Amino acid sequence: MKKNATPLLLIASFLSGAASLNYQLLWVREIALVAGSTQAAISVVLSVFFLGLALGNYLAGRWARTMARPVAAYAGVEAIIALWALVFPFIMQAAGGFYAHLYASLQPGSAWLHVLRTASAAMMLLVPTTCMGATIPLLVQFGARDLARTPRWSAWLYGVNTLGALTGVAVTGFVLIQYVGVSRSMWGTALLNGLCIVCVLPWAGTRRIEEAAVEAVATRPGISALGKILLVSFGLLGVCNIAVEVLWTRFYALIYYNDTYMFSVVLMVYLFGVGAGSLIGDMLVRRVERPVHAIGTLQVISAVWTIAMMYLVPMAVVRGDLISVGGFAGAVVRYLIAVNIGVLVPTLCMGATFPLLVRAATAHREQAGEIVGRALSWNTIGGVVGALVAGYWFLDRLGMETGLFIVAGTTATIGLMLSAFALGFRGLARGGLKWGVLAALVLVVVSPPHATRALLQIHLGGFEGAKCLEVQPSVHGMAAVTEEQGGYRRLWVNSSWIGGEGTGLVSGYVPWIFHQRPIERALGLCMGSGGSFGALTRAAHCRLDVVEINREVVHLAGKWLAQVNNGLVQDPQVHIVLDDARHYVRYNQQTYDLLTIEPMQPFQKGTAYFYTREFYAEARARLNDGAIICQFLPIALSLDEQSFKSIVRTFVESFPNAVLWGPGQYSVLIGYVGDHAVGDLDVNVVLERMRRPDLRADFNYLRMQGPYDVFAFALCAGDDLRRFSADGDIYTDDRPSLEFTAARRDGSLADNLRILEPYLTPIDAMFRLRDQQQVVDLTELRQLHIALASDADDHDLIRRIITISYRLYGIDGVPEKWRGMYRNRPGGRPAEARPGAMRGGIVGEK
Repeated sequence: MKKNATPLLLIASFLSGAASLNYQLLWVREIALVAGSTQAAISVVLSVFFLGLALGNYLAGRWARTMARPVAAYAGVEAIIALWALVFPFIMQAAGGFYAHLYASLQPGSAWLHVLRTASAAMMLLVPTTCMGATIPLLVQFGARDLARTPRWSAWLYGVNTLGALTGVAVTGFVLIQYVGVSRSMWGTALLNGLCIVCVLPWAGTRRIEEAAVEAVATRPGISALGKILLVSFGLLGVCNIAVEVLWTRFYALIYYNDTYMFSVVLMVYLFGVGAGSLIGDMLVRRVERPVHAIGTLQVISAVWTIAMMYLVPMAVVRGDLISVGGFAGAVVRYLIAVNIGVLVPTLCMGATFPLLVRAATAHREQAGEIVGRALSWNTIGGVVGALVAGYWFLDRLGMETGLFIVAGTTATIGLMLSAFALGFRGLARGGLKWGVLAALVLVVVSPPHATRALLQIHLGGFEGAKCLEVQPSVHGMAAVTEEQGGYRRLWVNSSWIGGEGTGLVSGYVPWIFHQRPIERALGLCMGSGGSFGALTRAAHCRLDVVEINREVVHLAGKWLAQVNNGLVQDPQVHIVLDDARHYVRYNQQTYDLLTIEPMQPFQKGTAYFYTREFYAEARARLNDGAIICQFLPIALSLDEQSFKSIVRTFVESFPNAVLWGPGQYSVLIGYVGDHAVGDLDVNVVLERMRRPDLRADFNYLRMQGPYDVFAFALCAGDDLRRFSADGDIYTDDRPSLEFTAARRDGSLADNLRILEPYLTPIDAMFRLRDQQQVVDLTELRQLHIALASDADDHDLIRRIITISYRLYGIDGVPEKWRGMYRNRPGGRPAEARPGAMRGGIVGEK
């Protein structure tokens, strides 16, 4: 190698690694929007991504030893990657028509629809990922000056490339997508490929092998039997390594909120461990006499730690108070500590394996590129299998803890076999490795058989007497139902409870109350406990399509929360579609009179795409003239002021005739399609619906004791909403900033209500009420409810609210049961105040 080539080639490898992970994060987001964000779709996309890498590793490794100018070839593949990145958005745009045709031809939610759309989308990645896979073997071949140098050079390239990937994840996951957007991030990443070309240009014309010697090189002996054994082992370890990464992500999602930062931290620590391990392996290469035995030892260490982490991490979280965080920076630090405790040691072992394998398998320096290429291709093909096995078998069938045990046992078995091959079984026993395996087996035997339930229990400490009724593994997240001492039930996905008794009622009743016409067909997105959709079917008796991505959520909601959701799952008028909700709205051509959305918390990965301009445009196309859209407004989830205003501005831009309803955690945005507006409401129709005797308990639960109370919760509409949100951003699919800002939790419900108060729309400007005294009372009632939302335990506020209610509805006396209705603790409410508990007349009606 020419003088000074090494630093620039290492820089090129670093930049190439950063670009590759950038593309992975960006392309998966882009494809998910058109092919669906189901975990099945993502698994297929990632599998094809790995498949392309494996194909590139293999082809480059096969051709590298006969290639006269490997650096020129490297520059060429980097150029192809950059060009593909620039045209990728146009490719995806053109694919939209194909997906629309699929939806028109196949039943929504059908297996064939999932297979065809994900496979076709994933194949778009095969060309650039094949080029990515070719980069390392080509650089290895160019730098392999002699046999002694080959393993070290491979270790440095592999390690630096992986650390570059770590940098790409950190920068893209924490900065670029939020502040720059997906498209511009992709253009910037294409520039990284250009910089790689610039780094290697001085050596692009250098002949690595003289042309006269090419034929001789091509006829050298092939890979030895030992080399083939090591390559197969490395492929099997690829299965284990990627499977365990998927399982680790689920493991930490059961401990921490599964926001985008948690995913990025797990991936960063994984890449750091693999990259640093490869550099550590460089030092081991120079010191160990039996590299095959060393590889086996590393696998046993990795397996033992994979089992031990299921003890160590929960202990560190609970005893180290890592689960209660004080701010975004503290949260990230705690994420890093917890993830490093569980992940760092195994990933160091993974990374150190690579240079040891190259040393053990390489017999001639001309084989270097081929060995590296084949090793990486076998390992990456193993990754394809590992991603599919972990997603479709472990997470969806056996469960996370069983999957970890199987992966650890397989890794330890491979390690034992390699050590036995190197030392013989007697030497293996004398070496003491059996004691490490014995320790792993002991850990497996004494490990709790229900680790998922144990992790869920971490979050139940604040709920009195809470117990787990059922847990169901799922590729989309662990689903569970818990019950508290008072009988209150909650539905969980991973570490977040997403619904319970009374949650979601607003999203079902309020759009129905404010609708101008009879509702014949409605669409509900994101089922959760089903409370909102059960309320809608109870009130409107309409045909309802419900789209939910997680089949286990549907199962548990139907089994344990049927009273909450009005028997939604068994209702013949309800059609449940198992699909990605955003994808369904984009491509399904059915139109509706009402659309209500009850997504998970906006910091959950993918939820922010239900708050973008593009989604609202797609939703508008699915709604008839005069229809209503109801969007959950997460102002109680610690949104900062800018995020609050941005959500409202994005919504109001698409639905100018809008109203913000309901102070507190059950606030919603109501948007009218067409010229209709909240001011056009027929008050008599609203009062008639509010007097429905069968809905009394539900309205009481929502603190609407009388028929006029629904008006008091209408806070802001029309021009006032536009003035309030004027300095907010417009959320787009290209820049879904809400996913990141919501995860930081920089605001509070009280802060959001305080900044909204100057923009409150007068009651008589929104509704044409006949009695001016009602307007005065409702205006005061609204102010008191806003204050109560900020301080739910203020008894004076509760007393004043009840006093005004008596004045409105002419009731004497103070029923004690009313006081409990105002407590913002679902488990503490009296039985008669719970949804579905009592059916009678409206409170205050004679």
